[in-house]
Amino acid sequence: MTSRHIRNQARGNGREQIIEAVLQVIGDHGVEGLTHRRIAGAAGVTIGTITHHFKSLEELLSVAMETLIERDLQELRRQYDAMPAAVDIADVMTSMVISLATAPNNTSILAMELYTAGLRREHLRILAIRWEHRLQEFLERRIGKLSALAVAAAGTGLVQRALITQVPLNKAIVRAVISRALGEETSQVDANRTSQPNPIAAGKPAAVRASKARKT
Repeated sequence: MTSRHIRNQARGNGREQIIEAVLQVIGDHGVEGLTHRRIAGAAGVTIGTITHHFKSLEELLSVAMETLIERDLQELRRQYDAMPAAVDIADVMTSMVISLATAPNNTSILAMELYTAGLRREHLRILAIRWEHRLQEFLERRIGKLSALAVAAAGTGLVQRALITQVPLNKAIVRAVISRALGEETSQVDANRTSQPNPIAAGKPAAVRASKARKT
C-alpha cells in the first residue's frame, strides 16, 4: 500500500474521500475510464465501501459533476466579490480564460470531460444546463444578458481550443476576442501583429512542412 493510500485511510472512508477519488480518476482516465477498481485504488478503500455509499458509476458521475459545479461557482463568487466597481471586465475575463486553460491537475480537462459527457447521459446533460444557467446569471450581474452569453461562449471555446490543440493561449488575442464579445472596438492591427501558432501545421511531419515551404 502506498503512502497516499495510508493518508487517505487516515482521513476516513467516507463519501467525500470517494468523490475526490472519482474526480482524480476522471481527470487521469476520462469518463469512460471510470471503474470501481480505479476509484478504490485512488481512494484507498474497498469496492464494497464504494457501493455502500453509491449504487452505481452513473450516480458517482452525477455527484462528481455537482461537486465540480459548486467549486467552480464558489471560485467565481470569490472573484466577483473581490472585483472593484471600476474593474476592466475584459482584463478579468482574459485572466480567467488563461487560468482555466492552464489549470493544474487536469482540472479543466476534468470539467470538459463531464460537460461533454452530458451529450449522451441525460442526468449529466441536466447538470450541464444548470451549470450554464448559473454561470450566465453570474456574468449577467456585471455585463448584461447578451454580453454574458457572448463572453461565456467565447471563453469556453478558447479554453477548449487550448486544451485540444495544446497550444498556449496568447493573452493579447484572448483579450481581443473577449473585448469583441463585449462589443468593444479592438485593434485589428494589434491582433494581427501577435502571432498564434497553427496547431494543424505544427502537427504535420517536418518533411511535409519543408516540402510546402520549398514550393512557396
